[in-house]
Amino acid sequence: MRSLFGRLGAPVNQPPVPYTQRSTRSGLAGLFGGGTSTTKTAALNAYRGVGTLFGIVNRTSNATSQVDWHLYRKAKSGKKEDRVEVTSHAALDLWNRPNPFMPRQEFVETSQQHVDLAGESPWVVAYDQRARNLPLELWPVRPDRMEPDPHPDKFLTGWKYTDPDGGEIPLGLKEVIHLRMPDPIDPFRGFGPVQSILVDLDSSRYTSEWNRNFFRNSAEPGGILEVDKRLSDEEFDEMTTRWNEQHRGVANAHRVAVIEQGKWINRTFTMRDMQFAELRGVARDTIMEAFGFPKPLLGIVEDVNRANADAGEYVFAKWLVVPRLERIKGALNNDLLPLYGDTARDLEFDYDSPVPDDDDAENAARESKTNAFKILVDAGVEPDDAAEIVGLPRMRMRTAPAPAPAPAGKAADTSADAQWQSIVARLVRNADDPPDDDPPEVDLSATQAAFTAALDLLLLQWVGIVADWITELIQQIVDIFRSGGDRTQLADIEVATAPAVDALQDAMTDLGETAANLVVDEAAEQDVNLDPVWPARADYAEDARLTVDLLASGIATSAAREAQRVAGPDPDADQVGEAVRTHLESLTDAEPRRALGGALHSAVNHSRFATFAAGPVGALYASEVMDSATCGPCKAIDGRWICNTDDLAPLYALYPLAGYVDCKGRERCRGTVVGAWRPGTGEA
Repeated sequence: MRSLFGRLGAPVNQPPVPYTQRSTRSGLAGLFGGGTSTTKTAALNAYRGVGTLFGIVNRTSNATSQVDWHLYRKAKSGKKEDRVEVTSHAALDLWNRPNPFMPRQEFVETSQQHVDLAGESPWVVAYDQRARNLPLELWPVRPDRMEPDPHPDKFLTGWKYTDPDGGEIPLGLKEVIHLRMPDPIDPFRGFGPVQSILVDLDSSRYTSEWNRNFFRNSAEPGGILEVDKRLSDEEFDEMTTRWNEQHRGVANAHRVAVIEQGKWINRTFTMRDMQFAELRGVARDTIMEAFGFPKPLLGIVEDVNRANADAGEYVFAKWLVVPRLERIKGALNNDLLPLYGDTARDLEFDYDSPVPDDDDAENAARESKTNAFKILVDAGVEPDDAAEIVGLPRMRMRTAPAPAPAPAGKAADTSADAQWQSIVARLVRNADDPPDDDPPEVDLSATQAAFTAALDLLLLQWVGIVADWITELIQQIVDIFRSGGDRTQLADIEVATAPAVDALQDAMTDLGETAANLVVDEAAEQDVNLDPVWPARADYAEDARLTVDLLASGIATSAAREAQRVAGPDPDADQVGEAVRTHLESLTDAEPRRALGGALHSAVNHSRFATFAAGPVGALYASEVMDSATCGPCKAIDGRWICNTDDLAPLYALYPLAGYVDCKGRERCRGTVVGAWRPGTGEA
């Protein structure tokens, strides 16, 4: 291969030496026809002679070359969002620097020029002489100098490259990666749009040449000098010379002609008669049709406004750039990566999409999916199932109602022991001497439904958050083992928690508003007017941060323990990472459901308590019926009078954060209180 690059260096852009006709084909290869390299040479040369073609190919090749590429490890789920980016690999190094003389951008631009013009672009792969299975360089070579070597049974055994001196260099299948627009006639070669319009390109080129020659040859079409006798050689030369001296060229246009012998017969074709401007316009449109190229991107502004200019940019990216990138992506993943053997078995290249956002379409689709989701949830469908049905992506979703921290108790300004003794005394009195009336019957089903919807939507959002955490943790674990670091560093792995804190804080704030509104509805059933006390988002900052930090610490600890368990004396970093991924993805949502549910329920109670306290004096009673599972202590306190709304200290002693303090379910408790407003309650 080294000899090939010695011959492909500087001479690569010299005019090609036409390759001989293909060898006779038989067997499988004989079923197909195909052209020669001659048409491909003409297509390549057309780029340098037709301005419209240059503009189109220049834009497509430039746009294709400016896209960023990444290498990923495939996810077992098959989802793109679950892939892990690989930042260090020989294939990635090669793609970022294909050879010592050109960066990736120039390599891709050159290759795309070849594909757009000739329908194909061969890449020649150079290997290390000491390790023939390690690709070191990639070179784009001219397609008109490459010929396939068909085989009657094996279809293709290799390629032949013809150097500028006419010498043939055989290349094996592993030495050539062949990009092409498939030719329906010839499976070995590609066929591009330029080859389909070579006649039109000739017309465009000839139109330009005629215009040039019009000015070179007296600025008018030619005519005939007619004489009535045969001229001698001396007479002919004299007349021709004198005519050219006096009338040839733009400077001598329209001078009066004096002819000593013969007469001038004018040819009547004019520029208008030939309609060359119209011919060039037709040729331009034909070229654009062949490529499917939008007018605005060539700077053609007639009939163009902002709307169809933006549409043209979108069409260009989606239907011209993306298919070209997909062709390159296929070559990288199907042809280049397999050359690296098992080290690249689970890897794939991918690019950043160049398609601009279509805001109107995206907004319409998002609104349609959101409406469908709401309809399904309102009809009783589980939020997780509804989201899957309508195809909602993983996103930050502001869910149902949320929380507000409990206001400080109103205990007297005495010692902590004195405060507690006062609370205990009140509780004893409440148990021994409760009000004469029975506790009110309050329907809490709306509050329970709001809580359930909020938790379900938050857990749906949590799936994406945990997926990001898993990716972060695995990358840190792989980096530790790949760098040969001390495995005690596993104790220091961590994840970014800010997005999760924001999600929980938003959910608590929303649910707190709903809970306050529902207390107002409950009071209205007793003909009592309350104003809802809505929480401030900042009220939940500490609880949301602590809840998320504990969950994040738990999953990081679980990842570190699994990595410690599976890593042997000489661990393979990628294998350890995959084992940790499998373990983390097998974890259930039990712990997040418990912790997040507790945080959301604290929002419910804090808003309820604050709204009770802001209204007229009423009596508060324990209610332990919001959840289906009620433990012994919760059953014992259910229906008991706790306190009046003018002094909430006993309430916060029994319900300090969310549910009942002695509940055996701890954070899972959904206990709360309900209010009753009766004449004389304030004096109780």
